[in-house]
Amino acid sequence: MKRVVTLFCFLGIFSIFFSCKQNTIPNIGFYGVNTQTRESFSDSFKRFFGDTPYSVITLDDSLPLSEALKKQKQVSLVISWFGPDSDDLDKKLITPDPALYNRYPTTVRNLSSTWVPLLGDHSEIAYRLRNLRNRKEGMPRTLEEVTAYAGSIQGKENVARWPIVLPGQDDRALSLFMTSLVEATWNAETAKNLNRLITETEQKALAASRKAKGLEVISVYDEVKDVPLNADGATLQTVIDMLNQWRADDLLHPEWETRKPNYVEILMEDGQAEIVFMPLSIHRTMNFRVVQNFTESFMPVNRQNGADFSRSLVIPALCAAGIHQKAKGADAETLRLLDFLTGNDELSEISIVSGLAPLTSAAEAADSQANNVRFWAAASDELVQDMGSAFTSKGERTAFFEAVRASIQ
Repeated sequence: MKRVVTLFCFLGIFSIFFSCKQNTIPNIGFYGVNTQTRESFSDSFKRFFGDTPYSVITLDDSLPLSEALKKQKQVSLVISWFGPDSDDLDKKLITPDPALYNRYPTTVRNLSSTWVPLLGDHSEIAYRLRNLRNRKEGMPRTLEEVTAYAGSIQGKENVARWPIVLPGQDDRALSLFMTSLVEATWNAETAKNLNRLITETEQKALAASRKAKGLEVISVYDEVKDVPLNADGATLQTVIDMLNQWRADDLLHPEWETRKPNYVEILMEDGQAEIVFMPLSIHRTMNFRVVQNFTESFMPVNRQNGADFSRSLVIPALCAAGIHQKAKGADAETLRLLDFLTGNDELSEISIVSGLAPLTSAAEAADSQANNVRFWAAASDELVQDMGSAFTSKGERTAFFEAVRASIQ
């Protein structure tokens, strides 16, 4: 009997020891991050950990982040595009030393007190240089000037067939473009009101779906599209009506909402696109000999006289957050990793490989395009997340943008 008790005690001690040993291995989780961007961190992780074992995990982004982390235990650092957090997750995040945020412009450091910004994407407006050079007024300064410029070049010799194109089949491109239109036409608060409305409606839809055993009961798009977002009565439908009018006026490619990035690149290469709305992340996938014929800017303002002309930038932020661990010293190690990743040398390397914009003040950017995004972010009043970032469910987000495309007439 004593031998049995001794054996069980030994096994119990061994199990506890093995469990604690496993918990000391850092696990880094990526959530909703594409392969190229994930791989841009590889060398930095190798330099930080050296011979120390660590693992990199791709979290299940079909689940909300809080649920994905419950499914995959012992993640000490998560890298994800910034979005709504559950109260349950927020309690588990490590709060970095406030001094770490001194590396950022004020606009960027105010994004969060627990998530540390690393890289930014952005919806740029790119103009074909061939004809822009001949415009005596220079680059359009308002959205009205953009559409007037697009209209003025229609049918002229040596001008692209389509004044305005965008890769509307890509969810991120569509999300960034439409959110930027909301901010430019009204203000940042209107865009944030839309994001809050989407998040609240999505939670109701998910709860209703659970009660209905997985069946879709509430369409987030149908519930959101006609809800006023400000005192002017702006709605998501107002933006869709604006785009439908652009198409009716032959300013916008007639099938823009179903065009993929490679199709837009072909139009640009063949001189058939004059003005292109696209994210920096899609710009990075295009051949340099194509994009060198264009110059980029942020979305110009389009507000009525006397309105608030302060500008905020719509820019999804790829962030990192530490998650509390029980293992002794694990949290301190996570904070050291955050400090390392946001250092100038490492963030510069990550930016160069990924092509995205570094969000700290001094890290070297991949090139002038990425540096411009960083400058625009620093010069703006605040960063605004795009409407796609307001979702916690990948399935609900996909269904929402499919409904947006189906509404285009």
